[in-house]
Amino acid sequence: NEYVPFTNLGNLFLGEPFNNYEVAINYYFKSLSINPHQSSIYYGLAWIFAQKLNRKEEGRICYKTAIRLDPRLKNELGDKFFLSDNN
Repeated sequence: NEYVPFTNLGNLFLGEPFNNYEVAINYYFKSLSINPHQSSIYYGLAWIFAQKLNRKEEGRICYKTAIRLDPRLKNELGDKFFLSDNN
């Protein structure tokens, strides 16, 4: 569970009062470097990249990784947003 502190720091910087998405992303990737099987982190990164930073392709890659790791994360809204050609 050495990755948990980095995940928690990512969560901290993601929210108020910081809203520092780049710092949050760095902590999430540090967490993933320790445990690359955290589907929920990839899922969260997908939304940060796509919605907060307008980096749609990176969001699409993270979404695909999340659902590959845990197919239960696949949903209609995510598919429409990340996998359709309209985005």
